[in-house]
Amino acid sequence: MIKLKSIDPTIRILILPTAIIIVSVILITLLVKTAPTRILQKISAVNESKKNLNILEDRVSTLKEFTSGTLDDRSDVSFLYVPDTNPGAMLISQIRKDVAERNMALTKLELSPPSVLQEEINKVEVTFVVESENYEDLIDLILSFKNYIPLTTIEEVEIGFEEGKPSAEIKTAVYWASLPTQLPSLTQPLQGLVSEEQAMLIDILGKRLPTFSKLEPVTQPLRPNLFE
Repeated sequence: MIKLKSIDPTIRILILPTAIIIVSVILITLLVKTAPTRILQKISAVNESKKNLNILEDRVSTLKEFTSGTLDDRSDVSFLYVPDTNPGAMLISQIRKDVAERNMALTKLELSPPSVLQEEINKVEVTFVVESENYEDLIDLILSFKNYIPLTTIEEVEIGFEEGKPSAEIKTAVYWASLPTQLPSLTQPLQGLVSEEQAMLIDILGKRLPTFSKLEPVTQPLRPNLFE
């Protein structure tokens, strides 16, 4: 083992600077080798951030376009058109309302058990018999179902006479489906509506919303003191 005291003083002075220079050279070499990789990683991260920012800006722009006029402040219409719960009660309410407005007699009204149409799409059938004074009102009632919300189809129609008056037994069906359980990634571009989808949305917005009865709260009068 070499003792420092036996080393020439001049060499002893140069040991520390030499060691520093060697360590510095090693560090610089390592930095030079790893710097390009790190720079490329940073550039890639910046480019990815810019890409995601552009996608988010496009999404905001598309949503603003929807909000500004496409939905016409009636975004609930598309939800009610195919709701996520059984809309049988809504259909029955609309049938009763339309029958009453045409001064018809509703002699039968049945609600079938729900059934699965396909995958997560469900349906329930409402069958009713209605009597009218003329055929024109019957035809008008049948045609009105195409403007119903939620989506309603006519399964069967049987027109005849009941006690000398025109009558019809109509079987209708209404549908519902579960809402999506997963949202698309924030970085996934939001596609706008194609022409067919826009036409469908415009058609839905032109349909008639269901009417719900609103019951006002009734205040009970104060009971007199029975002991006076």
